[in-house]
Amino acid sequence: MTSGLRLILISNLLTILVTAVAVLVALHLNPSLVETTGDVVTIEQQQHRSLQNEGDCCDCDTGEYIPPPTVPDFCFSSVTTVELESGEKVPMADLRLGDRVLVSMNNKYEPIYSFGHFATKAQVEFVQIRTTASTDTPLEMTPNHLLFVEKKEGAQQEVIPASSVKVGDKVLTGGGTENVFVTSIQTITRTDGAFAPFTPSGTIVTNGIQSSCFATIQDDTAKITLGMSGTALPLNYHQLGVMFEAPHRLYCHLTRIKCTEETYNTEGMSVWVEKPLHGLEWILEQDNTLLSGLVFWLAFVLLAAINLVEVMVMHWTAVAVVFVAAAMVAQNQAQGKKQKKFWAIRMSNGKS
Repeated sequence: MTSGLRLILISNLLTILVTAVAVLVALHLNPSLVETTGDVVTIEQQQHRSLQNEGDCCDCDTGEYIPPPTVPDFCFSSVTTVELESGEKVPMADLRLGDRVLVSMNNKYEPIYSFGHFATKAQVEFVQIRTTASTDTPLEMTPNHLLFVEKKEGAQQEVIPASSVKVGDKVLTGGGTENVFVTSIQTITRTDGAFAPFTPSGTIVTNGIQSSCFATIQDDTAKITLGMSGTALPLNYHQLGVMFEAPHRLYCHLTRIKCTEETYNTEGMSVWVEKPLHGLEWILEQDNTLLSGLVFWLAFVLLAAINLVEVMVMHWTAVAVVFVAAAMVAQNQAQGKKQKKFWAIRMSNGKS
């Protein structure tokens, strides 16, 4: 690659990064840019929020029964449990923004910075998964929610929707327990809400099983496919979800609010999820694979740039060390070339 192409590439990357940071700053200065219908909910209010405010089960004027609203297919049930950093196990319904929860097998804890969905009153069908380690406390998640399994002994772990889990599948556990297998699967309908907590890593241990914070919006597959031809991308919905939330995580880190409050629409979906999700659905609905692919990858590049900014902000000391080390290496290489050139000239002059 020539020096000119390097300069063009670096210039374009810096332009994207500056644009991304400018957008985040604008959102910080004017939060209304991201608000839609709904109420701002603080940590203290989170436990008591009801999406139907008045008349959870009936119309106050007519007395007519009103069923709980349905919700998007990417949630855990209210009784699904998580482990706090204190060691206490609590149901999803009792979780609050800022709680530090177990997210992986190596006893790593991270804060909940958002709820992609928070509905205290909703009728939802869940997949109930029992394992050899949790016969009394099954995991309950919506069919399209993702979790990690090992299909064959020694095989690489993969992420699949709950609807694709089979009896005999080996699941990953939060405590590092080996040989935990799925023993039974059934569906169950609950009316006491649904919850989708987000952590920075995009994972969370639920009922002892390592799960994704995200879900697929294409039934029965974790892979992303575009257009009528069903072109599969080398990307799954867990990876996309982590990238998808990069602007939100960066916003939480840069602002004074630190995401201790959140806005939801009337269905309980976070406004940080609502609009981008509609945009992704529009891309996937396009029959023209070329058009959908172009728009998707442009959006992906922007999200990747924001994700890079996030990494640089979150780990600025490590980034600074890398930059200093790279500068020193580059300087040493330049000096080495100069010395080689100097000695080559001296040797040439000596021979002449």
